[in-house]
Amino acid sequence: MMQDPKTGALVPFDFDNIYKHLPVLQNFGYQIDFYSFDPLIDSSNMSPDFWAMLAAKITENYEQYDGFVVLQF
Repeated sequence: MMQDPKTGALVPFDFDNIYKHLPVLQNFGYQIDFYSFDPLIDSSNMSPDFWAMLAAKITENYEQYDGFVVLQF
């Protein structure tokens, strides 16, 4: 989450602009892809069904990447 500069409210991080927000990532030369579930849910609302869906998404893409980072809010 990031703070909206106009309202001060927390809003979901816009991963399309990850290099703008974290330019140091460009120093590593890695390709960073991301996937966001829709709708976004609060981590306190995660359920076994959601974890199964997350595991299925990783399994589906496992051979395409060297690693995965799971962020929850």
